[in-house]
Amino acid sequence: MGYRQITAQTHHEYIIDQETQINTKVSWASTDAQRILFDSFAAGKLPENHREEQWFVSSVFNTRPTKQHSLALGAELSYDTFGLASRAYSALSPNSFVLGEMSEWSTYNAALFSEHQWQVSDKLNQFIGARLDKNEYTGYMWSPRLAWVYTMDEQQTCLLYTSDAADDLLC
Repeated sequence: MGYRQITAQTHHEYIIDQETQINTKVSWASTDAQRILFDSFAAGKLPENHREEQWFVSSVFNTRPTKQHSLALGAELSYDTFGLASRAYSALSPNSFVLGEMSEWSTYNAALFSEHQWQVSDKLNQFIGARLDKNEYTGYMWSPRLAWVYTMDEQQTCLLYTSDAADDLLC
């Protein structure tokens, strides 16, 4: 089994004032993988090997208009390419144990999101957020979020309620 990844990233924070900033990020990643099983070199079988690459851009606007409230608004874009020949492990054509010989293909992903945090007291916080995702293979995916978090002390925190967890009390 082999796995190798290289990532290059740049980040910049634009400070508007003491309570407001915009964070931007651009990154590129390339991931090579190879998996050899006991029968990988049997007639008609190849070791699993492939590479994927991703370009990613994000921008997040953060503001804290009052001591108790903060807001984040953001956007993300990524462009992913799969089924590329592995540079690290094999000169063979891209292959998957599940899919067989792989053809190169790509997709884009886009997201818009927001989150509001309300510090109700020194120990209780409320988070309300939403995320909208889209790629070329799905419809729009909407993810509303709500959470109440209680901090008992520096080492203990309880998640009193969250809109996407099976249990309403996690400590």
